[in-house]
Amino acid sequence: GILFALASLLSFSFSELATKLALNHNSKWKVILLGQLCGGGIILILTFLLDEWITIPSNGWWWLIGLAFANFGGMFAYYKAMETKGVALTSSIANSWAIIPIVLGIIVYEERISWAQGVAMTLILLGIVLILFKRGERFGVDRYLLFAIASMIIWGLYFFSMKVPLLLMGAFVVASVTKIITSLFAVPTMISQKINLMNTTQKALWFILLVGFLDGVGFLTYNLAILKSAVSLVAPIISAVPVISVMLGVFILKEKLTFLQKIGIGTALVGLILISI
Repeated sequence: GILFALASLLSFSFSELATKLALNHNSKWKVILLGQLCGGGIILILTFLLDEWITIPSNGWWWLIGLAFANFGGMFAYYKAMETKGVALTSSIANSWAIIPIVLGIIVYEERISWAQGVAMTLILLGIVLILFKRGERFGVDRYLLFAIASMIIWGLYFFSMKVPLLLMGAFVVASVTKIITSLFAVPTMISQKINLMNTTQKALWFILLVGFLDGVGFLTYNLAILKSAVSLVAPIISAVPVISVMLGVFILKEKLTFLQKIGIGTALVGLILISI
């Protein structure tokens, strides 16, 4: 389970770098369609090769469609923020989704949190507030980073709902079918905006396929990790995704951050690590 979590950590981290490179050359709708279709297709092939296919029950389809819709919404908001704000800022906010399941656990299941989790949630929220402020505007808020917050909330709901369908249909079926359905949600917009897939350059196509592959591997190994190990073991590993993503954004993509944003990212990262201990 820990090995699967480590594989998920690396896959998701480098997927964010590949996503930014793909969005530099393509429409986000094209990246969603081809990337999710590629990732889902690869996992589906593995599903049959490893004999992991489980017949989907009637109520299972509702779970899969719901998960795919949430995944699509989170991905759209995430890509919208990534297009303009880059990897470091977007990843720091979007990957703070862990606070959502904790809040829902308190409300729905009347769970209690430790003092460390309370401090962690405070640090994450404080970090997000610091990141959101526009430079030179005392009360200004960067509206594009609000998309990152939207993706954080949606993916928090998404992962909170994941356990039941995983137990019902298994990691391979959920990962493959959810991604394939997610890709289909991009089709209506692509048709209405007359986005031509044939105009995709070879370089741009390779970036999209890389996104699909890394995201697919990350999603599958995450599902396998939480099925084989306790969430308390998997969560601390996955929480390091924005740590790696921020370094990739700053050192490889040369993204510029304000002093306040650096403080905000650092505060949020401390909270992310603390929340999973």
